[in-house]
Amino acid sequence: SMANEGLPWLRAPADMDALTDRYLAGYNAVVKALRQHLVKPGARIIVGCPYPNDDYEEAHLTRLERVREAIRSWPEVDYAVDFLTPLVHAGAGRWCKGLASDAGHPNSEGHAQMFASLDLDKVLGH
Repeated sequence: SMANEGLPWLRAPADMDALTDRYLAGYNAVVKALRQHLVKPGARIIVGCPYPNDDYEEAHLTRLERVREAIRSWPEVDYAVDFLTPLVHAGAGRWCKGLASDAGHPNSEGHAQMFASLDLDKVLGH
């Protein structure tokens, strides 16, 4: 996750952008490798976009949105799950009230709302 990479603790825009660039490069490399190795007809690549963290601020959200849009643009990805929807995201990159077990992780209801963020028709390719 972007938080595991250290995004919440960065304040300088250049540092946030550098982390975002590294994150995207690594994630894109994984997705491209998966696409190259998929041999089963109809196999699909479904990836998760960034999810909330209560340590994020508005400047972090800009980077989360950039990552989400980049992932959506990758031709290797069949469906990108958006976890910055109002079901889980309260704004500024933070969890909706009552959905987190700690700053960076959903509780049971948070997991349920994240699952509700999936478009199952897109997951299944319908």
